[in-house]
Amino acid sequence: MSDMTVEPEEAKRDARVVNAAIERFLAYYVDSAHPLDYAVLIGGPWGSGKTHLIKKFLADTDAKPLYVSLYGMTSVSQIEDEFYRQLHPVLSHPGMKLAGAVSKGLLKAAFKIDLNNDGKDDGTLSPSMPDLDLRTGLDDPRGRLLVFDDLERCRIPVGEVLGFINAYVEHEKLKAIIIANETKVMEGDATYLEIKEKLIGQTLEVLPETQAAFDAFLGLINDQRTRDFLKAHADVVLAVHAEGGRGNLRTLKHAMWDFEKLSRHFAQRHWDAPASMAKVLKGVLAASMERRAGKMTEDDLTRLVGSTFHRIFRKEASGQTTAADEIDARYKQIDFDDIVLPVAVIGGMLFRGDVDGDAIRAGLDASSDFVQPGEQPLWHRAHHTFFEDDDEADAVATQVEEAFASRSVKDRGELMHLFGVRLWFSTLGLIDRDRQQVVDEGWPTSPRWRRRARSSRSAGARSIETIHSSRLA
Repeated sequence: MSDMTVEPEEAKRDARVVNAAIERFLAYYVDSAHPLDYAVLIGGPWGSGKTHLIKKFLADTDAKPLYVSLYGMTSVSQIEDEFYRQLHPVLSHPGMKLAGAVSKGLLKAAFKIDLNNDGKDDGTLSPSMPDLDLRTGLDDPRGRLLVFDDLERCRIPVGEVLGFINAYVEHEKLKAIIIANETKVMEGDATYLEIKEKLIGQTLEVLPETQAAFDAFLGLINDQRTRDFLKAHADVVLAVHAEGGRGNLRTLKHAMWDFEKLSRHFAQRHWDAPASMAKVLKGVLAASMERRAGKMTEDDLTRLVGSTFHRIFRKEASGQTTAADEIDARYKQIDFDDIVLPVAVIGGMLFRGDVDGDAIRAGLDASSDFVQPGEQPLWHRAHHTFFEDDDEADAVATQVEEAFASRSVKDRGELMHLFGVRLWFSTLGLIDRDRQQVVDEGWPTSPRWRRRARSSRSAGARSIETIHSSRLA
């Protein structure tokens, strides 16, 4: 087998095929019969499954690995200390309790050890402990494999840590696997590519296996009804993650957990409306992923959910795109005006860890999906006029006009909904108003809004009617 594996283009699009090829190459690389004098880099975005793939590979190989996470390390001596701990049988004992990083200098001073907390000495470390030798316990030193994870999170300069690894690869003839988000490494050190050329002979990119990860994450969901619902709506979960997950499987896992935090408080009446619960699922998954990606503040969430018309007016007036606009555009399958669960409940859970079962159930019950027909707000009944007969449509249109004439609707969000409905009604001929009259009558009346919006009324109105009509269709 060649040490340079080239997969056909169609195979590269299949994560399972690509990752299986990586494992085959690694099996070739770690084989002591192949005296290769370079390190291998396993790359991919954060959360793409790099570490999982390597640990799975190591569990199935005869290689003798020393596995070190470089996360937060500030000196190469800390790496040596971790090697030393793993190589020494006493220090590797599961009962060993050491505070902070282990220092070789400290360990060479004799002291007593209590491994099982029974008050008795289980061993004594001698000052005559040998110097660090990574070949310890091996019949063939070429069987030693060094694995360095989280290179991009290491606080040691890249040149220094790669030079440290190179000393083992070039001079000690050991093999090394480096796991890293290479994009982040390059952002942190402009000299990385030049240094890399000397040490790394093969770079392999892991692709996230989303379906396999979803199946595994299901097993982490404790609430049975939530687990069954997620399994039945796997296509919804995977589609939302494809739009916003950025290839990060950890965000998928945490988003599913976030949904469970809320869904475990749903009443049976809520589970009996799966279409409504699917809307909640979409909204929570998207909000969770954006929050964990660091792309959304609580204010952004408030502007995103139930505020489409506000954002359109603001964007048309200012010409600026907000984070909420970008999130809305990213998730094309989600109507953030209709995610059933109140934004305050989702925001409380995501930003403050507040999960109140009573508030969750009350929020669902107050939504248009669960409120009784006679209690539905006018804007919601108007939204569904398209599906009613002519008499009902005329009756609702009359009520909308009366509400506007009397200014009985005070809530700004509800007014925006009714404004979009009136534009649509004018096109259908349900009200005796043309589009310009609707715009003049319905635009926000404060002097500030008049000044900012004078030049963009028509564009804003067209945008609102387009959104409203497409959602009803």
